[in-house]
Amino acid sequence: MNKQEYEYAATVYCAVFATEDLTDINPTAILNAVNGLLEREKYVLHKRIVTRKTLLELGKEMQISRERIRQLEVSAMRKVESRYSTGQITLEKMTAAANEYYSKLSELREESKNLKLQQGIMRRQIMKVLDGDYIKEMSFDPSTETLNLSVRAYNCLARGGITTVKTLLLTDAEILRGLKNLGECTFKEILRKMRENGHPDWADEIARQYAKSDEISARRKKALFREVRS
Repeated sequence: MNKQEYEYAATVYCAVFATEDLTDINPTAILNAVNGLLEREKYVLHKRIVTRKTLLELGKEMQISRERIRQLEVSAMRKVESRYSTGQITLEKMTAAANEYYSKLSELREESKNLKLQQGIMRRQIMKVLDGDYIKEMSFDPSTETLNLSVRAYNCLARGGITTVKTLLLTDAEILRGLKNLGECTFKEILRKMRENGHPDWADEIARQYAKSDEISARRKKALFREVRS
């Protein structure tokens, strides 16, 4: 872009947006917006802004009324303003919009994962009640807070919808290990606390289920049983 084109773009920008601040100007976008006008609109805009012709002078030259000249000028300026503003979706704005989209997508995926975990818990609740598993009838359903878990362990369970001991008893190793941010140390802590609070059968069963998976080596399987039962 040469100096003459830049000066023309700056002149149009100042006239259209009624400002002398050229900090945010995009001369290429201004010229593209002007080039998209009708020939008559482009001519009127040039004569009115650059050569500073009056409505009367330009009307006589084009053999149309002053009002028609004014209408063409207003129409041209509105089109330039609209097209320029629309075209100013910068790379930064597009990046920000994309980041916001992927952030919301990640949140939705996390919510979907939690829903699947809760659905799994509900299915296993029904199955275990029907099968009469090792879960005993409880006259009350204590909160997982009674297990004296660490903050990390308690929050991991709560995020997965496991807020009571009975719900935890109806959870298997697959669901437990699928909870967000629940690592092996937290997993062991939960089993140990459940054993200490009178649920050794459940702790052993969960340890066996986990040991059957391919996630851990034989050495770690043995260590897991030792730590859970200690």
